[in-house]
Amino acid sequence: MLRWFLLLLCSALLPVPITGAAADADDVGYLELDTVVISGMRPIRGADEVATAQSSMFYSAVDVQEMRGKVTSVADAIADITGIQVRQSGGIGSYSSAYLRGAAPEQILVFLDGVPVNTAAGGGVDLSTITLAEIDVIEIFRGATPFEFSNSAVGGVINLRTHSAHQRDHSHASLTWGSFGARRLSGLWQASGAVDYLLSLDQLNSANDFNYRDDNNTQYNSDDDFATHRHNNDLEQRNALAKIGRSLAGDKRLDFIAQWLDKEQGFPNWNNSPAANTSFSTQRTNLQLKFLQGTDAHADTAQQAVRLHYKVEQELYDDRESQVGLGRQWNRYLTHGYGADIISKHVFQGQDIALQGNASYESYIDRDLLLNISNVSSTRRGTSLGAQFTRTGFEDSRISSALRWHQSNDQGALANGTQRRSQRDYVTGQAGVKAALGADWLLKSNIGRYAREPSFAELYSDRGLFTGNDELLPEYSINTDIGIQYRRHQQEIWELSLFYNRIQDAIVRIYDSRGIGHSENVAAARIAGVEQSLQWQALSSLKLGVHATWQQPENRSATTGGRTRQLPGRYTRAAGWNLDFQPGPVLWYARYQYEAGAYYDAQNLLPVKTRTILDSGIKWSTGPMQLIFAVNNIFGAHYEEFNSFPMPGRQYLLTLHYATESATTN
Repeated sequence: MLRWFLLLLCSALLPVPITGAAADADDVGYLELDTVVISGMRPIRGADEVATAQSSMFYSAVDVQEMRGKVTSVADAIADITGIQVRQSGGIGSYSSAYLRGAAPEQILVFLDGVPVNTAAGGGVDLSTITLAEIDVIEIFRGATPFEFSNSAVGGVINLRTHSAHQRDHSHASLTWGSFGARRLSGLWQASGAVDYLLSLDQLNSANDFNYRDDNNTQYNSDDDFATHRHNNDLEQRNALAKIGRSLAGDKRLDFIAQWLDKEQGFPNWNNSPAANTSFSTQRTNLQLKFLQGTDAHADTAQQAVRLHYKVEQELYDDRESQVGLGRQWNRYLTHGYGADIISKHVFQGQDIALQGNASYESYIDRDLLLNISNVSSTRRGTSLGAQFTRTGFEDSRISSALRWHQSNDQGALANGTQRRSQRDYVTGQAGVKAALGADWLLKSNIGRYAREPSFAELYSDRGLFTGNDELLPEYSINTDIGIQYRRHQQEIWELSLFYNRIQDAIVRIYDSRGIGHSENVAAARIAGVEQSLQWQALSSLKLGVHATWQQPENRSATTGGRTRQLPGRYTRAAGWNLDFQPGPVLWYARYQYEAGAYYDAQNLLPVKTRTILDSGIKWSTGPMQLIFAVNNIFGAHYEEFNSFPMPGRQYLLTLHYATESATTN
């Protein structure tokens, strides 16, 4: 397999001529421009960061500073991005996951400062464990995976970039009060000099005891419905981020990053019993050492980025009184992960070659604390090599092709003595085109083949409302898209794209009548759709954004008896808008979201209620002080994004924010 990969790699790197004015350096003319003065400090862009302006991929970004006080979590911040569907299990800090163009959370890679948050232990990422206080920018790549990331994804990438340590001196503090006992206190201190420092601390608490109407688990009989409030749903979460870095001679830089999480939350049972005391807690530590050489690549330059990272995560599920429904459980899930990544970029005469290597090791132990035995003990070793070739042509048109070779080695032992061992080699690849259609129009298109190994949790785990399936196979996909984009002054105004993703042996999560879920392979799945977005700004005071998505996520398996069914958990229609109006020191904003056409189950017997959410608020700024008052879910409607897990109704938030100086963002 490696021999075939190297052969394909050599073929991909053969120069591909692109006709046009820039095809021959000797024919290129030069235009002398006036001097441009750039104020402020430009952040360092290393080889491991995506040059989004030059990419062929469909991309969205969220400036978290603009979201301050409006939302409480990463999931809320991305909820109105084109192609994104967010699902939460109820209240602030509750389990939150994202679907992207119909791809499930397990099929999406989430990176935090370039390090994957996904683990071999459990594929989907709980976005609630990442505090918004640490994040500067959220980048969403729909469909294709940028080569700068160490792994490729079936559905796309969410990249979370924390505040930089090498900006100007800056500090801020925020205090938030909200409905249902919500309280948040966060602060950040940053100083730059010969050595750069950054420290961020965040504390979040909530009772999450919101009122709602319980249908008594009889969906079609409203006579026994009653009003109640949510029990055993309280949250306590602490996050910390520390960075220290130093710029070295010769355009080099060294950074050390440490992140820490401690979260404990009650776990309501199926009938919302006041006597329930089931809990789920998570402790996680991430360490990263990163070396950069060369920044902002231009002609005849080279860039390198080397990263070493380590993670330890412990999850503790406590249901010793058997209140959830799978018997008495008290389990500890322990994950250790090590990794090393290197990427090198070389730019010369309109061509860009990037090379990448990655090695990782993860161990996972599922221990039954009641019986004092290990239910699962597994390890996964991964290795990948990749190369990408990009050629720039006329009007900044670009064509790129990339190949990756992956090898995965799994070894596992179950409590019954069963030993599992497997090794898989596979090649993935992708190609993209960005072509200028005049001064303001762009054509973009991408196609790629991607793969995903089932996680240990999908294979073996038995926790709470989810059970394992050790017969799962890897899933493979062909993901493609094409679209046009209208820009004015290099700013995206309007975008329309069509996408198609065919997944073989797709892994889907299926729930029974009790709400207990497990993962299964379906022979084939197909997700096709169209999405569009519009960004419009009138003068300097009014900003409007509109987005809409239609998609058809189909289960194409023969086991459906000839009938095409919809993949569970995915909507078919979504739309929304956001509006900011700021004629002076007071900003008024509103956000609207609409989602419809989803089912909880694979048989399409349990429809998800159509969801319409309107949020609004005002922000008053004076000097270093900001006061933000937000009202979320103004209609006060109650929804269940997970079956039998209601969301809160109307919620109020009041945030007081003080900053010594506005931070510079990328």
